Amino acid sequence: MAYATYRSTIDIDVLVELNPTDVDRLREKFPEPDYFLDEVAVRKAVAGKQQFNILHIPSGMKIHVFPVGDAFTRAQIARAEPRPVFEDIEARISPPEELIVSKLVSYQEGGSDKHVNDIAAMLEIFGDLIDRSRVESLAGQFGVVDVWRQVLERIGTR
Repeated sequence: MAYATYRSTIDIDVLVELNPTDVDRLREKFPEPDYFLDEVAVRKAVAGKQQFNILHIPSGMKIHVFPVGDAFTRAQIARAEPRPVFEDIEARISPPEELIVSKLVSYQEGGSDKHVNDIAAMLEIFGDLIDRSRVESLAGQFGVVDVWRQVLERIGTR
């Protein structure tokens, strides 16, 4: 949503530096009854650097939490830039190049056209502001260069 067209998915993805000792603090920030947070699942996910969810019960909004665990997610955080997300709220947002590569990996894993549509919208809206050579380089590191090229052909750009 930060780089393309709005899509109502009723979720948000966040990368977070978390240690097992942070789980109690996380539960304090997302208390019952407004939030559902499975403490056992969260502890297991944090220890294994795996994704977990926090559910905001009144709205149905789901927060997909991705604990930082590899060089790529560390680079996303290091290169993140502050951007307004709501009227008085700013968040650090992953650069578009890293987001595109994340979507390429997700597309390769699941084949969902929503990722291709998101990439197409980002390229259309931001055009030359997206460093395509960086996308190509990152795509090579993550084995999705062929997917990147397929997406470019599919959306009619090179």
